[in-house]
Amino acid sequence: MKIKFWGVRGSIPSPITSEEIAHKMSNVIWKARNLELNRAESAEFDPNQKKIIADFLDSLPIEERGTIGGNTPCVQIIPRDEEIIIVDAGSGIRNLGLELMQSDFGKGKGVADIFFSHTHWDHICGLPFFVPIYKKGNLLRFYGGHEQLEERLANQHNPWHFPVPWKVLGASKQFTQIEPGQTITIGGTTVETLELFHPGKCFSYRFTDEKSGSIVYASDAEYKHLQHSKIAKYLDFFHDADILIFDTQYTLTEALAKEDWGHSSAMIGIEMALEAGVKNLVMFHHEPTYDDDKVVTLRQKADQYQNILNGSRAKCNIHIAYEGLVLET
Repeated sequence: MKIKFWGVRGSIPSPITSEEIAHKMSNVIWKARNLELNRAESAEFDPNQKKIIADFLDSLPIEERGTIGGNTPCVQIIPRDEEIIIVDAGSGIRNLGLELMQSDFGKGKGVADIFFSHTHWDHICGLPFFVPIYKKGNLLRFYGGHEQLEERLANQHNPWHFPVPWKVLGASKQFTQIEPGQTITIGGTTVETLELFHPGKCFSYRFTDEKSGSIVYASDAEYKHLQHSKIAKYLDFFHDADILIFDTQYTLTEALAKEDWGHSSAMIGIEMALEAGVKNLVMFHHEPTYDDDKVVTLRQKADQYQNILNGSRAKCNIHIAYEGLVLET
């Protein structure tokens, strides 16, 4: 299985600012000062020069050559059988929809299974801009742990908020309410559900293919008490996961100060990932006020914290979720 990230920020879309772009450009120009480029004023930008620059940019981490991204949560689970499984419909689902329209969805023959962790606006605000939902013939199957899922989504299309009525969206739509602990099957993938602590309730999903591993999506969750007895059900759910997408919106200090806000930190994520034997921890749902440098700093501190905790346990790989990132089990 693979996972691709289309939106990684929390709370509200947060586009990169001009000041941040200027800061990145300044750093890149400084690092490029020793490139062997033809600096003659009349020199043409020939293919060799372009390749030198392209190779240099490819050598830089994403936060330097580009951006982590400002779209809100949307991830795509890609099973071995190539079915379309989507988790959450934040603003990131818009770009996913544009890509899907180049396939069967553009012909009105597409089928997708879309899971919602919960229906706060940052996790559903992209759905009105998901082009496949407008195409007659497409089939979208929606899943969630909340009651009245269709009504929750349709409420965005109230004319006070959006000009296109829900009832005129052309795709066929099916809705399934999943109970915590229930397991469903999509092709060769089994999907398990666990309720998390978050205002209004939130649900984690574990996607498993017995031949290719497991991916756990656990965004928007707060873990108030880290005693084993208090988090045992979460550890069991995360156990031996190949990839754990974890809510790391806050620093540890912020997470403690913002009790009942429903979010966590990378430090807590590392403790739980190590305890559960997780192979890859993905920092996700980044705070919208944090620029890329801040998120990278939190990743560095997370690495340091893991080295302190690790002892004889196997190390967990820590990744920063960014738009376009693809990971494979």
